[in-house]
Amino acid sequence: MSGAQLIPGGLLALGAPFLSGSPRWLVSRDRNDDAVKSLSKIRNLPADHPYLMEVLKLPLHTKRVSLVLEFLDLFALCSSLFAWQNATGINAINYYSPTIFKSISVTGMHASLLTTGVYGIIKLLGALF
Repeated sequence: MSGAQLIPGGLLALGAPFLSGSPRWLVSRDRNDDAVKSLSKIRNLPADHPYLMEVLKLPLHTKRVSLVLEFLDLFALCSSLFAWQNATGINAINYYSPTIFKSISVTGMHASLLTTGVYGIIKLLGALF
């Protein structure tokens, strides 16, 4: 299992060269021809379609936010996630899970590892849904 984390990274590294650039980013860098190609690929329209020409004529309304505000927003989000996780008591369950499994008659190293793995999968599903 030590190489399992390389699979998503490897897939990303293999697929990234085939991704088209963001049309908004390309226009902001004065690469309008590449932006037309990218947008036509995304919208599945020919490069000379009137819709694409109209979209690229619109001014970019990008909101410029200072780095301090972005950092404070991220800090507040991370801090609140940490606080809510601790408020649920999940750390106590994680810490005492071997004792809990032993008290419900799960004995043996393999059974303990299996129940810990099942518990991890349940935590993952709970986090996703």
